[in-house]
Amino acid sequence: MREYGATDLAKRHRSTAGTQAAADQRQIDEAMSALDRDGFVIFERLVPQELVNAIREDVAPRLNPKPGRNNFEGFATQRLYAVIEKTPCNPLVEHPLVLGLLDRVARECSEHVQRLLGYSIYPPFMGFVDGMHPKRLLE
Repeated sequence: MREYGATDLAKRHRSTAGTQAAADQRQIDEAMSALDRDGFVIFERLVPQELVNAIREDVAPRLNPKPGRNNFEGFATQRLYAVIEKTPCNPLVEHPLVLGLLDRVARECSEHVQRLLGYSIYPPFMGFVDGMHPKRLLE
């Protein structure tokens, strides 16, 4: 356990969240209303076409034409593991509008769902975000 606790994997995969401009709260409100009403949200043209092209050019060759390995994966399924590490997709998962909506959803979800976010059980409480336990971020 000590060895695991002494390893800081975050140094290898640093987040860029918060380095972008903050999302417009009106957009988050509109997205939340759509999510409540329809059960889903579509963000059209969320990222520049240049980024879409760069991602497509990077990811397409990585999709091996070999099919999946078993019934669980599906024999026709193509998989790409460690997408964020291997590709330029990070701006998609750390987009301020997406993160803003996820924050709002997490705040408004039930206590039972919120408990699922508190996954640190034993010291040294691995999984802190900016020095805070994930559940504390909801307060």
